[in-house]
Amino acid sequence: LRERRERLKLRAIHSPIRGVIVDVYRQRGDLVKQEKIFRIAQLDPLYIETILPSRMFGKVRAGQVYDVTPELTPRPEAKVSQVDRVIDAASGTFRVRLLLANPRFDLPSGQRCAINFQL
Repeated sequence: LRERRERLKLRAIHSPIRGVIVDVYRQRGDLVKQEKIFRIAQLDPLYIETILPSRMFGKVRAGQVYDVTPELTPRPEAKVSQVDRVIDAASGTFRVRLLLANPRFDLPSGQRCAINFQL
């Protein structure tokens, strides 16, 4: 009985992240070796990617918190997690990534939002 239970565990799939399935590549009963089975989207935390003009460089730092206004939901706060260390010479801009907590998956991903960078 123990051996059978261990064999059944080999057939179970557990995700390393908490999220939702967005694409299914294989169906029940398909033979799977090293192929992809699912594509899972992690919805907590949400990542906000933004591009800022070079005049803001040095003013936005990791750990700072800013107000975010998504299109569909009330105003939450997001924390800066990453700031590019290099300004793009062609556009005069740099990238900033913020993390927005979404523990109950209330905020749908992919929506546009506005960020208040008033310092």
